[in-house]
Amino acid sequence: MMEKIYSLLKKSEKYTKTDMIYLFKGGFWLSLGQVSGALIAFILSIVLANTLTQEDYGTYKYLLSAMEIIGTLSLSGLGIAVTQSVASGNNGVLRLSFRENVKWSVGMVIAGIIGGSYYIYHSNNILGLSILVIGLLSPVLTSAELYGSFLSGKKDFKRSSLYWLYTNIIISILAITIASTSGSPLLMIVTYLVSNTICNLYFYFKTIKIYGVSGTEGDVLNYGKNLTLMNIISTVAQHIDKILIFQILGSAELAIYTFAVAIPEQIKGVLKIPIKLAFPKISENKNYVFNSNAKKKVEIFIISSIIITIVYIYLSPFIYQILFPKYLTSITYSQVASITIFTAISGFFVSILQAKMKKKQLYINTITTNGIQIISNFVFIYYAGIWGAVFSNLFNRIISFYIPYKMADKLEK
Repeated sequence: MMEKIYSLLKKSEKYTKTDMIYLFKGGFWLSLGQVSGALIAFILSIVLANTLTQEDYGTYKYLLSAMEIIGTLSLSGLGIAVTQSVASGNNGVLRLSFRENVKWSVGMVIAGIIGGSYYIYHSNNILGLSILVIGLLSPVLTSAELYGSFLSGKKDFKRSSLYWLYTNIIISILAITIASTSGSPLLMIVTYLVSNTICNLYFYFKTIKIYGVSGTEGDVLNYGKNLTLMNIISTVAQHIDKILIFQILGSAELAIYTFAVAIPEQIKGVLKIPIKLAFPKISENKNYVFNSNAKKKVEIFIISSIIITIVYIYLSPFIYQILFPKYLTSITYSQVASITIFTAISGFFVSILQAKMKKKQLYINTITTNGIQIISNFVFIYYAGIWGAVFSNLFNRIISFYIPYKMADKLEK
């Protein structure tokens, strides 16, 4: 039966102009991991929405955003560089990347100590102790997570998806347990960090055992450092809305906003599966160009995304009434936020620039799009609250779609 399927897939390549067998194999495992992960996140959000207060949930999400921002004070762009390097044939990058990332993570430790001490000094022990633990554990966690980038470069989507899925199942079970018993944001973030670190370390050493990871190292550090500079700006821009809402409006408002964007973001995560498959392929192909065939696929993606958005806008009131009755005020925000679903394809354009190591274009794209996003979030949220965050997000996602698209298009010429 599999032979017949492969035969049909091979014949279909004449019309799709795509490696359909690779898409079928890799897409299956990535889809399994992403869809299962989205389902787990969805179940977790339902439990947390109905067990935690809005204030505790908002505090927890604030701490997760703070962790992402502190995480940029390492070689946070190393993951993409590892995938690109491994796809180009350099198998010796994993151990080197782990060591270098730990070495360059001293800024995370310092930020954790300073941030934690600040909140403890101001008698907020929950935020203080949480940020202190984030700073101490994140260097090992972010270094161990590089095994996933290595497996993606090897096109071993089965292992990368399953390992990621196992980790998320364990983390979610523990989160549900803590939320149902104590509901403490401090205990939840500490449990998240400890369990996540242990799981990623286990799969890091398991990856080394399977592949041996000996061989050439390539120029992964130089490229990784450039990507890190870009990633700092990108991560701050990605989480600044949550930080500002927490600081300006409060934790309850952050919870409302988080649930408003949660489902659209999960949908975008599933739609990004083809992009993850494309990156190693583009890295392999030295002569890849963003041609008319690729543009047709982008058009199909956008049309499909628009249909999904319309369906979601119609169904969202029923979804929230059944699953998130405490967050009915999030419905309208979520419907407007879902307009950005089609912009998930922008990651494909950025992947082309990353795979081709176009540093100049990547810097211009990163500084322009994320700079606008950071500034607009400050202005919009200060004057318009949650609606400001929603419209700022919509405005910036469209810009983040257009600029890398034009850059990828010019690489052909």
